[in-house]
Amino acid sequence: MTTTTKTADPAALEEGQRCPIAGCDGTVVLVREGDCACHIAPPCPACTDAHLSCDVCGKERRP
Repeated sequence: MTTTTKTADPAALEEGQRCPIAGCDGTVVLVREGDCACHIAPPCPACTDAHLSCDVCGKERRP
């Protein structure tokens, strides 16, 4: 019998999940370019242009 490890659907990634790349033990993190300025003029470019990336392998997922 063969066992396979199910990986997360890359389209459904969320911050804090394990990286879906086989063999990677990293965590998916939200990467922002610059500081959040939503308190001044929401939504700010730092938040709207943010993307998900693995903190170990660096694989990126952009919206």
